[in-house]
Amino acid sequence: MECLSTQPFKSENDLSYYKVYGLLDQNILELYFNDGDVVSTNTYFMTTGNALGSVNMTTGVDNLFYIDKFQVRK
Repeated sequence: MECLSTQPFKSENDLSYYKVYGLLDQNILELYFNDGDVVSTNTYFMTTGNALGSVNMTTGVDNLFYIDKFQVRK
């Protein structure tokens, strides 16, 4: 069984940095970690007329993260 990499993109001053790129569409969320080293795809099945309306970001490590760039396109 292959183990997924959980290595940070970089480490500085006792902090670990992870690079995350994501796409959110009407029924799919794709996340790419550290330039595609690990990829997560989540599919949502909504009833007619319903769509995702918000994004909530959390972390399990000290509840600390920094967002460098966030874009919304319609």
